[in-house]
Amino acid sequence: MKYQKGLNKFKLLILFVVFIFSGCSSVNNLKFKNIVKVNDVYYQKTSDVVSLDELGPELGKVKLTTPKTNGKYEFVNYEASKLEVGTKIYKLENENFIAVEIQGTDTVYQKYKIISPDDIIEK
Repeated sequence: MKYQKGLNKFKLLILFVVFIFSGCSSVNNLKFKNIVKVNDVYYQKTSDVVSLDELGPELGKVKLTTPKTNGKYEFVNYEASKLEVGTKIYKLENENFIAVEIQGTDTVYQKYKIISPDDIIEK
């Protein structure tokens, strides 16, 4: 009988541990802000648009989209959270900003500003 009680306690302990760890994974399923990483710098979407005459040379295109994270995550260059693969990115005169080409009925060039790597997760 002692062996049976010990086995039941062990089973309960295992179930408890599994329950705790399964709950943690959903807490870590976080969303990124609307960001893109270019040349080791993170940029976040602003509400401002850029005119054609403000655009500098093309810096590159989005190569990868990653909308969610399971904990801490570091983007690679030309990786975005909400932009489509192939989206063009342009340099602006003010180096604190870049422009991103948004395709739609009309093409719009959205301004993105520099943010800290510690500020890329939606709160």
